[in-house]
Amino acid sequence: MYQKKLDPEMDLNLYFESREYHTLPLGEVFFPTGKVIVSDPLYSLPYGGTAPFTAKIKRGSYPVLLSVKSTENYGDRYMAAKLCLNEKRAVRFQLALKPGENYQKLKEDEIYGFPVETGLASFCDEQTQKEFASFCEKFLKDHPDGNLYDDYFAKVFDDSYQLHPKFQRPGGDWINWTVPGTRGNIIMFNSGFGDGIYPAYWGYDQNGYLCSLIIQFISPAEFEEG
Repeated sequence: MYQKKLDPEMDLNLYFESREYHTLPLGEVFFPTGKVIVSDPLYSLPYGGTAPFTAKIKRGSYPVLLSVKSTENYGDRYMAAKLCLNEKRAVRFQLALKPGENYQKLKEDEIYGFPVETGLASFCDEQTQKEFASFCEKFLKDHPDGNLYDDYFAKVFDDSYQLHPKFQRPGGDWINWTVPGTRGNIIMFNSGFGDGIYPAYWGYDQNGYLCSLIIQFISPAEFEEG
């Protein structure tokens, strides 16, 4: 059911259509169950407790795009991330909700989103989250004094930078990583201005079907205010 209260404050298509922004393709994510999880990949995702959104997508692989703004004061910033379910254009957007989230309880200035504590966000399937949690558990068991980022992912991010330096800082800002021994992959990327709470919105085409999922990191107004 359409609820105007859950609309974003702007047309999110602009992040990927306006000449003000660059578009950066990150490859595809495989969804074996169609249950989509958006999360900080190194904060909550490793523990397997992040719930998928209530809406499901068809099983399959879908491309991910980043909207990038090149600025004089902040450098290249990731403004939004888009999971492209098909090539149709969204004519409206609605906040993506998880089980137990009741939009009627939201105050006028409140919104549901996901917490970021490590400066990263990601797209993955619910099954992949479980596989990733098992990988992390084994890694930390084998490296009791280790750090998941410093001792494993830092090199993966740096390799990404070496292969795809455009719109990345030295050390890397995004990866398309497959959980070892599985088909499940996670696309991880820098979260705009870093830690915070970020919303995700489903995009619906003119026939009312899902066509995209967009994470909004930075509103254009935030640069104007700065």
